Amino acid sequence: MPRRWKFRLMRLMYDRSYEHTLIEELFRIIDCMVRLPAELEAEFRHELYALEEQRQMPFVNTLEQAGIQKGMELGVQQGEARTLLRQLAQKFGPEAVQTHRERIEQEKLEQLDTWLSRILSAGTPETIFH
Repeated sequence: MPRRWKFRLMRLMYDRSYEHTLIEELFRIIDCMVRLPAELEAEFRHELYALEEQRQMPFVNTLEQAGIQKGMELGVQQGEARTLLRQLAQKFGPEAVQTHRERIEQEKLEQLDTWLSRILSAGTPETIFH
């Protein structure tokens, strides 16, 4: 029931042609006041995104979208760096990890992909990074 009321409030704002910035501000207030369990929150967001698509009014503005994208890329980069460090430790020992950790953690995703593919056939840690 709370999910339906929360969605109804959002839809009313769109129906009444509120400005996008006002909808965002009011949504933040509503979101704080009407907390939903994770499953219901996911359903609510799915409905809201469908409404926004239908009305061609994305709730997430371009700056927020860029931030989301950057966060996702950073998460992938960190995951690949952790995977490479784990594989490096298993194949060459903890000394290799200590030697190359900083370089791995600061590298871009494309380079990490290359190193991850090289580790399978590498005879030494140096052959991975050169």
